[in-house]
Amino acid sequence: MTEWSAAEYAGRVPASFLGLDRTPAAMLEGRPCACGEMVWANPERPSDGVRQHNATVDHMAWWELVQERQGEP
Repeated sequence: MTEWSAAEYAGRVPASFLGLDRTPAAMLEGRPCACGEMVWANPERPSDGVRQHNATVDHMAWWELVQERQGEP
């Protein structure tokens, strides 16, 4: 029986398929973000994973749209 990564178990395409050299570790937990993507973080120390997610292009684009709609600079 093949073990699935956390990403594969959640229905995400594995990073190796996309040509990336990293996949979420088994100790990471994925939770949906308001931007529509998953935040992968260690539940015991989530700040690193959240910080990495917040720096992604998709999340920053979503956050920019939110600020624009709220009338913030």
